[in-house]
Amino acid sequence: MATNDRLADPQHQADLLLYRLYRIHVTAGRLVVHLCESEFGITRREWRILSFLAEREGALSSQLAEHAMLDRARTSRTLTSLAS
Repeated sequence: MATNDRLADPQHQADLLLYRLYRIHVTAGRLVVHLCESEFGITRREWRILSFLAEREGALSSQLAEHAMLDRARTSRTLTSLAS
């Protein structure tokens, strides 16, 4: 059965869902970095930590690390940076 759904039957790189998601990430990522750094004076990593804390006040640093997809050392450094 032939399908016209490019995502179900990809013929080109641009038909691949992960490729499309990557392109969105790259494009939006630049805007987010600019917004975070120029408007708010924080890094994207700090923003990820703060956004999670806004939803889950009192979260453990291990939970923050998992949610932000960071190792515990980077999470700790980010928290230290935010606190200073």
